[in-house]
Amino acid sequence: MASGSSSKDREISQSQSDDFLNGQINFVGHTSTKPARFVVVHKDKTDVAMFADNYLPDHMELKDKPKVLLSVTGGAQDFKMLSSKLEQVFTRGIIRAAQSTDAWIVTGALDAGVMKFVGDAMRSQGVDDVPCIGIATYKKVTHYETLKSGPEVSNYSKQRPNSDQSGALNPDHTHFILVDSDADSWGQEIGFRTALEDHLIRNWGIPIVLIVVNGGPGTLDTIVQGVQKGFPIVIVEGSGRCADALAAKIKYPGAKKFEDMGGVYRKE
Repeated sequence: MASGSSSKDREISQSQSDDFLNGQINFVGHTSTKPARFVVVHKDKTDVAMFADNYLPDHMELKDKPKVLLSVTGGAQDFKMLSSKLEQVFTRGIIRAAQSTDAWIVTGALDAGVMKFVGDAMRSQGVDDVPCIGIATYKKVTHYETLKSGPEVSNYSKQRPNSDQSGALNPDHTHFILVDSDADSWGQEIGFRTALEDHLIRNWGIPIVLIVVNGGPGTLDTIVQGVQKGFPIVIVEGSGRCADALAAKIKYPGAKKFEDMGGVYRKE
């Protein structure tokens, strides 16, 4: 995969990977063609470079190097696009972009908001050849304790609604990287996701495109970091909140308030 890994490094990484909680997930009642793969890493203890260079291809069956990363960020709450036409354009567009560029799609993994939107796109387009990788806080995943390590497939189902305490995994993702930590709060995966994407960009030479759908203050922070790093950014106007506010500001740079931006921004 990535160049420069010696056989000794690979032996060390193999012994370290045995310590990961990892396995497969069968989403009960869902029409998945095959189980999704998952692994639990630690926010502060997992070597991101080792994980990316050795564990992803060897244990997560991500052997084909992508030509681009489509990193989707935005609202974690359910939302509706401005129009059904926009929804169709986004659904077809992200899948066609991923297939035509041999991309990996990266999201926040849960069955809500933009993450569910991407999962729905995968399912509606009948896609099974695009890795859709969800990265989330392990202890904020509903029923995380049911995920079993080893060859036995874990049966998983959403048995209670998402809440401010936890969220279920989206069944239309192909891979999950769940980030554990000593803290029990949302957002523990952010640092690991950022470090992983940075490693793939710098060491694998893979370009990244940041796709912004809906979103709030946290999304804005992600956008600022992306701009500072020179990432191309696609803003889906009409998806609401942060995306619409930014789109409006770009269209009307002299506006002082949202009412002066042509009514583009939709408060939700």
